[in-house]
Amino acid sequence: MTVECNACQKQHTIGCDELEWSIVDSDERQMGAESHHQAEYEFSCDCGKSLEITFNCWEYPQGTISHSDTEVRNCDVINSGNCCPNVTWEDEE
Repeated sequence: MTVECNACQKQHTIGCDELEWSIVDSDERQMGAESHHQAEYEFSCDCGKSLEITFNCWEYPQGTISHSDTEVRNCDVINSGNCCPNVTWEDEE
């Protein structure tokens, strides 16, 4: 993903491997749990402005990313990538 600082227009690239994902919510639905995965990324631009990006991905049914979105603060998304976590479903039987 590439973002541009709103203050100085410098562009920054964020690699998916830099994100730490956690499950922030889970609800039981007809085909099992729907899990909300989230990763927050914050850093300072060279101009000193703090840039914040929150990545959200929803997994439903288990093992499938159903949709995603990105929230930004003090920057604009120039090129969005697919930075959802790798999810796999393992049959327990």
